Amino acid sequence: MIRALDHVNIASTDVPATRSAYEALLGRAADADNRCQTPNIGLVIESAQKSGVRSAVFAADDFASTTRLIQRRGVELVVDGRSATTDVNGLTLGIIEREEPPAVDPDDAAAAILGLDHIVVHTTYPDRAVALFGARMGLDLRLDRTFVERSARQLFFRCGDLVVEIVVDLRKVGDDEDDRFWGLAWRARDAAAAHERLAGQGVEISELRTGRKKGTRVFTVKDHALGVPTLVIGS
Repeated sequence: MIRALDHVNIASTDVPATRSAYEALLGRAADADNRCQTPNIGLVIESAQKSGVRSAVFAADDFASTTRLIQRRGVELVVDGRSATTDVNGLTLGIIEREEPPAVDPDDAAAAILGLDHIVVHTTYPDRAVALFGARMGLDLRLDRTFVERSARQLFFRCGDLVVEIVVDLRKVGDDEDDRFWGLAWRARDAAAAHERLAGQGVEISELRTGRKKGTRVFTVKDHALGVPTLVIGS
C-alpha cells in the first residue's frame, strides 16, 4: 500500500522567484528540474497561471497491487507505466512506485528544516474526505477532533512520518465546493533557531509563538513567492 508522500507539486507564476524562496526556506538547493528534496519529501516547482499546491504524489512499494486495490475501491486512476494519477473531489493525486526514499544528507544544524510535518486539505464534506484518504487510499486516521468554539473539525491521517490534515469549517459543511489543498507546515529541529536564520536572510516571517501542540513553537512564513500558506513548527 501507500508508504509515504513522495513529493508535492507547487504551481508558480514565477518559477525563479518560487525556487529561490523554497531554497531559502528549506536551506537546500533545487536541482535542474526545480525539485528541492528534504529527508522525507520532495517539492517540485512547475510553471502555471495560478500559484498553489497543484498535486500530491504518494509512494507505494508495490505499485501494481496498490493501484489495483485503490481502483477496486472506486478511485479511477490513469496509469502510465509505474505512475498513476487521479482527479477526485477537486484534488489531483498521484501514485508512483518507490522502494526507498531518495538519499539526502541530513542537516544537523539547529536551524535546519527537517522535512514536511503536514499538508493541509480543506473540505466541506468530511465524510467524503475520510472515505477517500482512509477507506480508499488506505491512510491511517489517527485523530478526529472538533473545536466548537472555532467552528472547526480537524482529521489527521498518518502517511509515513508526516500527516495529511483535513480541515473542515463546520459552518460550511455540505456546501457545494471542491476540496482543495491549502497549506504546508514544515518541521524544524529548533523553531527559534530556524526563525533567527530566516530573519537573518531577510525572509518576511511572523513572530515566534506557542503552537497548539504541546511543547511546540511555530511561526508563519509570509513570502508570497512560496505560493501557499506556510508554517514552520518545532520545539
